[in-house]
Amino acid sequence: MQAANKRSKTDFTYKMKGEDLEKVSHQPYLGVELCNNMKYNLHIDQTCKKASRVLGFLKRNLKHCPPSVKERAYTSLVRPKLEYCSPIWNPHTNNNINKLVSVQKNAARFVLNKPHDYKKPDSTTEMAKHLNWETLDQRRKTSDVILLYKVVHHLIAVSIQHHPTMAEIKSTRHSHAWKLQTIRTNVNVYKYSFFPRTIILWNQLPPPVIAVPELDAFKVAVRGVY
Repeated sequence: MQAANKRSKTDFTYKMKGEDLEKVSHQPYLGVELCNNMKYNLHIDQTCKKASRVLGFLKRNLKHCPPSVKERAYTSLVRPKLEYCSPIWNPHTNNNINKLVSVQKNAARFVLNKPHDYKKPDSTTEMAKHLNWETLDQRRKTSDVILLYKVVHHLIAVSIQHHPTMAEIKSTRHSHAWKLQTIRTNVNVYKYSFFPRTIILWNQLPPPVIAVPELDAFKVAVRGVY
């Protein structure tokens, strides 16, 4: 597979032991569907289908269970599928965002036992609030900054040439000394990738949150920021 963010791509033939390798437009790798256009539309479509299949299984088998059991089943078996490796593919287009949201909306109806009624439409947003669920977007942002916290504090192995640099800025009441240099780019594939996207969120964190010295405490402190 050749990956490039261009309409016209140079066509190469790769060989191994004298044999031409098969050319593909997409390939799964560690659970993420990688595409040669460097976009994650296909991965998100597949993710939503997998999550919806599991949700359908739960609807058929837990329809007479109390809401607490249904909610535990959703948060244990369905939502993790919607969030697996999200720092890699976190969507920025409304189309992809809404596909993921749709699964959680269906889950809220399932948990509260409110099937869709076109004559009397209910607000699934209000249902999610009633269940005290964070939006998937909020959870993805939280996952992003937690991963960046690990990078900044050298808790995971990230090559030094890919390590974000500290911004030359003085700490104030409304900013913090851990601010990182933002990455400017006009190419959407890079602009919405992990580091350029997450550094902006990181720099906006309140000073008391960013100053938390331990990972577990940071995970607690950052909940609710978004």
